[in-house]
Amino acid sequence: MKKFTVLLCAAFAALFTFMFLFDAQPALAAPPAPEIQAEPVGPVTAGEKLRLSVSSSLTETAVTVMGQSFKLDASGQVTATIGVTTTAGIYEGWALLPGTADREPVVVNFSYRVIPGPGSEFVPNEGTTYTRAGRPLEVAGRVEDGHGNVASTRDALTVTVGAKALTATGPWVSLRSTGVYTRVAPVPVLVENEAGVVLYDENHYVTIGRMYNLMVVHPTEVEAGAPPMVVEVVPQDYWGNTYTGLNYEGYSVSWTIPGAGVFHETSVQTGTFALSLPMPVSATQAGMVKVHVVAGHVQGWAEITVLPKALSSIELEVPDKAPAGSTIEVLARGADEYGNASGDSYSLNASGPGLSGCWNAVQFGRLFNLELADNLTGTLTLTAEADGVSAAKTVTVTEQAVDVPAPSTPAPSRGWTARTSEEIATSGVNPDGTYAVQSGDTLAEIAEAFGTSVNALASANGIANPNIISVGQVLAVPAP
Repeated sequence: MKKFTVLLCAAFAALFTFMFLFDAQPALAAPPAPEIQAEPVGPVTAGEKLRLSVSSSLTETAVTVMGQSFKLDASGQVTATIGVTTTAGIYEGWALLPGTADREPVVVNFSYRVIPGPGSEFVPNEGTTYTRAGRPLEVAGRVEDGHGNVASTRDALTVTVGAKALTATGPWVSLRSTGVYTRVAPVPVLVENEAGVVLYDENHYVTIGRMYNLMVVHPTEVEAGAPPMVVEVVPQDYWGNTYTGLNYEGYSVSWTIPGAGVFHETSVQTGTFALSLPMPVSATQAGMVKVHVVAGHVQGWAEITVLPKALSSIELEVPDKAPAGSTIEVLARGADEYGNASGDSYSLNASGPGLSGCWNAVQFGRLFNLELADNLTGTLTLTAEADGVSAAKTVTVTEQAVDVPAPSTPAPSRGWTARTSEEIATSGVNPDGTYAVQSGDTLAEIAEAFGTSVNALASANGIANPNIISVGQVLAVPAP
């Protein structure tokens, strides 16, 4: 037991001696940590690759730059080319010197700038590729480098709108074309840089303006009794452009139809700008059909003439009797089957005893003034005709009535005394059927004395004024 204890103590003593001797040795110096640097090589233009100069205190070893591996050369350098960046701006990158069993990894961060490239295309601002009719067309936008970056150059630009050339300086453009466009149509827009390179060649568009008018498309005239017509309602802007493919809440329509009254409809064919309106009833009375259409604050009107149908009947108005030598009025009224005045050209034929026909054609008229001959008596048949339709009536022509005023009382110095028909009859008619006028005779008393009429006596003797005869004048007396 004592021997074991001695050996254990000797072992501990040797251990402590070794530990003391080890601690007394000087410590070895650690190797220096490796270094790595990375810097961009020149500016980076959008769309180009990034070139970096990477250097390290180590040589012939691999480094990782932004996820890609490169090997340092014998001088500890390498030029790293990495992926393309298209968006301009300032970016952060990193380079890594991987660690080993003997050292920790080393990471270095760096920044680099991506600048826009030269202008290659013009991009219009949203909402500037169209304008309402009646307004100028705006060309606004920017020149880009093809990667969405505003171009770095400030080129002089030529902007052609339609046929008008304007100038601007890029990269920002804000122009208004001179004049206004009133018709809905595409307008070509061309943007070129000072080198003549086309940056933009597209159509801008003039769109329809606010609804201003309801154009009612309708026939100018229809015939009475025709089937109900259909009118079309076409919404338009102030410049006459027509709406297509758009919706509206509805319309209200008013029809005024001669002989039928007024008809109202509301909310007709909602949900569409194309509107067809059938007339509620057929128009049988000649006149004017009126249509009134309202959509919101916009209105439209139309007037359609209703024409009579073809003549179907004639009503003839004439007096029952008329004296010879007078002028009578003959009224011919033509009408269609609905009672509308009709017939363009009327003619009147008079026939009777001793007449072979007396025609009087009247264009666009219905009133005739017919002069009756002085020697015409008996029954006269009048026939009016137009468009193949005729009507006839008779007139009884009586003897001419002549009102002979009583002669004024002769002056006493002349000794003139009127003779009665009885006194004249006693004188008698000469054998040759004549009578010589005596003082105091009148044509009326002579006619009564010999059983004839004043008209007949005046006509037989060519007397224009039956009030004027001369003493000694020989009259031919017609047989009674």
